[in-house]
Amino acid sequence: MTTLLLTCRVPDYSAWRPLYVESISHIPEVLAWRVWHGEDDPNFVVIEERYESRAFAENLLNSDEMQKEMAAHGVSSVQAYFLKEDGSGSR
Repeated sequence: MTTLLLTCRVPDYSAWRPLYVESISHIPEVLAWRVWHGEDDPNFVVIEERYESRAFAENLLNSDEMQKEMAAHGVSSVQAYFLKEDGSGSR
């Protein structure tokens, strides 16, 4: 299992979010996803996606189709991190 953590900028969070949800819903390999946006700058976005395979996540992220889709939606300043979970907790 791998987690892809992305930070990026979008031109208009309210317009971008439904596009993301529509896009992600068509990728069955995405096991789970979460989205955050900045309280002070809603166009700063953090995305968490979980996959069984890092290789699949990397190939998807780097695919021409995904790159074109992100560009069409105005996504910029993308930083990607592949993470392994090492525990969690809550109170």
